[in-house]
Amino acid sequence: MAQYGTIITNSGLAQIANAQATQTKVGLEYIALGDGNGAHYIPTQNQSALVNEVWRGPVANVTIDPTNKNRIIVDGVIPTNAGGFTIREIGVFDDQNQLIAVGQYPEKYKPQLSEGTVEEILIHFVLETNNSDIVELSIDPSIIIASRKYVDEKVENIEQRFIEHLDDRVGNLNKLTTEDKLNLVAAINSVRQNVTTHTNDSTRHITSSERTIWNSFGEGKLNKQVMYMLGGVSIDPNTTVEGTILTNHNNVPDSRSFYYIVTLFYNGVTPSSNRAQLAIHYNNNDIAMRSYYNGSWTSWLRVGDARQLLTNQKETIVGAINELFTSVSNGKSLVANAITQKGVATNPSAEFATMATNITQINTGRKFVTGNRSVNGDTGITVSGLGFTPSLVLFTKNYGLANWLDYVIYTSTKNVGRGLNSMTGADSNGVQRPTLANITVGNGYFNIELFSFTPYTGVVSWIAFE
Repeated sequence: MAQYGTIITNSGLAQIANAQATQTKVGLEYIALGDGNGAHYIPTQNQSALVNEVWRGPVANVTIDPTNKNRIIVDGVIPTNAGGFTIREIGVFDDQNQLIAVGQYPEKYKPQLSEGTVEEILIHFVLETNNSDIVELSIDPSIIIASRKYVDEKVENIEQRFIEHLDDRVGNLNKLTTEDKLNLVAAINSVRQNVTTHTNDSTRHITSSERTIWNSFGEGKLNKQVMYMLGGVSIDPNTTVEGTILTNHNNVPDSRSFYYIVTLFYNGVTPSSNRAQLAIHYNNNDIAMRSYYNGSWTSWLRVGDARQLLTNQKETIVGAINELFTSVSNGKSLVANAITQKGVATNPSAEFATMATNITQINTGRKFVTGNRSVNGDTGITVSGLGFTPSLVLFTKNYGLANWLDYVIYTSTKNVGRGLNSMTGADSNGVQRPTLANITVGNGYFNIELFSFTPYTGVVSWIAFE
């Protein structure tokens, strides 16, 4: 595994030893990069060059590590127009082109402009010596390159010093209440413009006497609701730009009376601004509201005078509505109970439409059902689904051959049978008449046993009463 780090070469050690002996300095001038011929390697002290140098540039900066005075940080900047190689090795050369230190660098590809990306790389090269004072930066003014961070730090330092200088002379500009806090001339001009605009403003502003009255109430006492008000019969609430007026103009809710009109404007106080109005009658509780949007007023929506309410509760609208709701709820309960007592179950919480339908289902007289039945050799018939237990049944049958009717009557106390002739024996054509059999009734049905003779064929009709 490659071990990243730097070593001082034999040439570098000799240069440092000489500088210590002669009280001179080692000048660092170039920083070089190489690709190691495609692989990392372990640098040695006897190196005098990189394995495969691919780029060389001036040293941008040399600083002493603030945490270790024997550690020297050498910075180099690879500009955006250099690239197309992979960095694996790094070296620092002096002004005599001798390799002072060499080291491995984590593999990184530096693209070039033609590859469609731009990148500036800052290289940090760290050296450790027993005396950092012997190293200096050799500068060629024609090729010096500084990193962006280095420049930003220098500029920031200059700006800070300039601001401190201004603070001493003109004060802290950050305390200006204008938008522009860095340009004193612009700030002064902004204040001047605001004063000019206010001076030319024709809109009525509060007077000094009005301000005195307002301030006399003191902070936290605005519940006195002191408001500037302009009064007059000729003030049109449709066009006024005053916050509050008193008028009986034709455009108030009721032109026969005076109203306080409060106008709330949106985004500008002009006759064409969108706004809302609240109208309060000057001597009763009549209240109305409306709004102006996109060039037209809505109609006044009037709450009315609460004193005219028919409810006992007149102090609050909510109280009056709750009283009305309770009264209606109690009334519905009485109606529902009455419908239920008439045989049609009704929930007190049912809608009025449901209650109205249930009322139509109340039986107001005796129930009855009628019907016909064809029989063919039957000895009896049963009718069900009446919805009640019959107390009276009328039953007729036509033999056809005799051209006459027999009928049977059933009551809740007895059976009665009767015909044009006797119920037994033979008719005038010699047809044998049957004897009357049983008639039974129950919940929702009745049953009639026909007659004990040759089974009857024909149509029978019946009617049953509750």
